[in-house]
Amino acid sequence: VLLDVRSELIVTGITAAALSDWLDGYLARRWNQISVAGTYLDPAGDKIFVACISASLAAKGFIPTWLAASFITRDLALVGGVSYKRARELRWRWLTWGQFFGVGDGNLVNKSLPPLEPKTIGKICTALQFALFTGAMLHHTHGWPAEEELTVIQYATAVATALSATAYYSDSSNVVQCLKASSMKLKSKRAQTGK
Repeated sequence: VLLDVRSELIVTGITAAALSDWLDGYLARRWNQISVAGTYLDPAGDKIFVACISASLAAKGFIPTWLAASFITRDLALVGGVSYKRARELRWRWLTWGQFFGVGDGNLVNKSLPPLEPKTIGKICTALQFALFTGAMLHHTHGWPAEEELTVIQYATAVATALSATAYYSDSSNVVQCLKASSMKLKSKRAQTGK
C-alpha cells in the first residue's frame, strides 16, 4: 500500500488473506485439528495484518486516521489484557516463553494455557475490517463503492470495533471478579481452619 503497488494486487492480497483466514478456521474445526496455540496464533495474525493494513491505508488517506487508531488501540488492549491475565495467573514467574504460553517442556507452574474463545462480535468485526480495506482500495482506484457507501462501512466497522472491545473487556472483568471472589473465599476458609 505504501509503495503504491498496483491496487489489483493489494485487493487480491486482502481478499486472499480474508479467505485463507476463514478457510484455515473452517478446516481446523472440520478435521478436529484445533490446538490451544492455534487459538492464539490465528487472532494474533489477524491483529498484525489489521494493524499493518489499517495504518498503511490511513497514511495514504484512504481511511480516516481515527478509525485505524481505533483498530490498533483495541487490538493492543486485547493483547495486553490477555498477557497481563496470563502473567498474573503464573504469579509473574516463568523461565521461558514456552512456559508463559504453556507449550513445550519444563512448565514449572503446571498451568496450561486455556484455549482462546473467539466471540461472534469479534468475528464480525474482523470481517467488516477486511471488507473495509477492500472497499477503501476499490474506492480509491475505481470509485466504487461510492463515498457515502464507504462511509457507512467505516462507521459500521467502528461500531463493531467498539462493541467487540466492550464485550472482551466485560468478559475479562467478569473473569477477574470471579477469580477475586474465589480467592477471597479460599482465604476466608483458610482463616477459619487456621491454615
